[in-house]
Amino acid sequence: MKNKINTKFEKLENDRKNLFLRLKKVNKDILNFKPQENKWSIIQIIHHLYKSEQLSIVYIKRKLRDTTKVKKSGLGSLGRGLILEWTLRFPTKLTAPSNVSDVPDIAKLELYNEKWVRIRKDLSEIIENTTVEILKSDIFKHPSVGEMNMVHALKFMQAHFDNHKKQIDNILQIKNNLV
Repeated sequence: MKNKINTKFEKLENDRKNLFLRLKKVNKDILNFKPQENKWSIIQIIHHLYKSEQLSIVYIKRKLRDTTKVKKSGLGSLGRGLILEWTLRFPTKLTAPSNVSDVPDIAKLELYNEKWVRIRKDLSEIIENTTVEILKSDIFKHPSVGEMNMVHALKFMQAHFDNHKKQIDNILQIKNNLV
């Protein structure tokens, strides 16, 4: 189980690193370009992804303070995880809660890289220092579908990341076509 969790975490972290390496080469005007008035810029997408993970980790840490109250994951958790994962794979759009959709108009990429590195370090430490029994329990909560275990949390984070990476790729494509 820990190997599965570590593998999922490593993929998620490698994808984040690769995205930042790629975006480091992009002009700040493009990073802050909004393809439409009601759409997010690349920086706003990055902020949303970072904030989503930050709040997820805050919740997980809170749950880990008293593991006697943590429920064992069951079929409901599995079903919620699958529903969420599949929802993110389709073009349907979930409305982001206000605490992760309130994005700045303009920001610097380096700032988010530094913040996200710290958040991922926290997540890595949680995985490393938490027993498999607790990681298999419902320690993560998604606002739309409810509580899930760490495997489902990482699957969500990956699907969420992949979904928004497509948005980033589309914005970069739009800007390349305009040049």
